[in-house]
Amino acid sequence: MCSQVELRHFIENIWNHRINTNVKTGLEWLDKFDHGEGMVSFPQLYATQRKFPMVFDPLYQLQVNIINNTLGEVWWESHKANLSDIKEKRKAEELKALLEKEKAEERANEVVSDEMILNRMGYLRYYLMPWQRELEKQRILKIAALEQELEAMKEKRMERAY
Repeated sequence: MCSQVELRHFIENIWNHRINTNVKTGLEWLDKFDHGEGMVSFPQLYATQRKFPMVFDPLYQLQVNIINNTLGEVWWESHKANLSDIKEKRKAEELKALLEKEKAEERANEVVSDEMILNRMGYLRYYLMPWQRELEKQRILKIAALEQELEAMKEKRMERAY
């Protein structure tokens, strides 16, 4: 958020106080957003720039001059492309790391393996009644939860004893 008065002064200064009718129209359009607080938000400023790009033309000319007079347009375009590639590569690496982390958490949270279910059900029930595998998995999970509760209670007793 920025003050609408400050923005108006900034725009007048970049135009050297010689604003034309297009810029005046853009500033008047920006005044429509004011609901009494005298502030301009970024989405409002962006909408103004999209509808009236002439308002910020001196800034664009400054950017073009900097590009042309420093390292040249070819260098800046290749630099932007490199930055974009680095950003995409970093994003892909972060996504890959996140997926690996989720898989590792799933494996860690997977208390019950198919082998455990097979051992509890036996070969005959495991292969002839596959619909009961999920029921047996839930039973094993309940047993594991009870064991964790008992361990927690045991630790509390040990703490009280000391």
